[in-house]
Amino acid sequence: MASGSHYRQGTRNERGDHESDQTRHRARGDIARAAFLLQGNFATPAAAEQVPGGEPLSKTYRVTRAKDVEFQKIAPFKVFDNLYYVGPGYVSVWLLTTPQGDILFDSAQEPYVDHVIANIRKVGVDLKDIKYILLSHGHLDHFGGAARIQELSGARVGALEEDWKMIEQVGSKPAQDGSPPPRVPKRDMVFKEGDTLVLGDQTLKFHQHPGHTPGVLSTEGITVYDGGKPYKAFVWEDRATAAESPRQNKPWGARRASPKSRVSR
Repeated sequence: MASGSHYRQGTRNERGDHESDQTRHRARGDIARAAFLLQGNFATPAAAEQVPGGEPLSKTYRVTRAKDVEFQKIAPFKVFDNLYYVGPGYVSVWLLTTPQGDILFDSAQEPYVDHVIANIRKVGVDLKDIKYILLSHGHLDHFGGAARIQELSGARVGALEEDWKMIEQVGSKPAQDGSPPPRVPKRDMVFKEGDTLVLGDQTLKFHQHPGHTPGVLSTEGITVYDGGKPYKAFVWEDRATAAESPRQNKPWGARRASPKSRVSR
């Protein structure tokens, strides 16, 4: 385990049925996205950012140009002092930095893994500084790059038991087109409700919110900074409206200039 880090399994009481009002929120629809819930007095750009012609960027990335690989390769951007978006346009990959090492939330899939790796480097992070890769759930577009990034970084990979089973199942079967099974990470850290992870100035607490998959990892306790001012953030799996993308079991992806966020004063 990395210096300055600590992992603790939750007690039985901590693994109860507690669920905050924020995590109970689930919008109607057929697709999920990993997004940050931000608490504080922080103003973000409008969530419904649009492209010329009035189409929401979410629909452009998820539907209209879903298979346009070059279009999907968006530049990384800084959301907070210590939080970066490093994924492609259609599926979220977040990088949280600390003085003692960094945490990657999800990893995208081929053909975008090289793009994620390049984006991490573009924001000035050495892959060897990534200590943990946290997988929100067991769908390929979220864990498909984890094995390769783990190999390059030496990071540990964590997911819930139910999602590890899905990941292992995907890695044991040929793809639908008959091609070999995709690379999948080897089972490593298995999180349970109430487990905690400490790295640098971050003390994370994990929750299980099944629905999109039998597992679904949510992360509480993230501290992000804006001009040095701290805010609390929560990464969770949410649902978008069916009107914005009718396809099932696919992640939403980031809006070009900001994550989905909810602000409380």
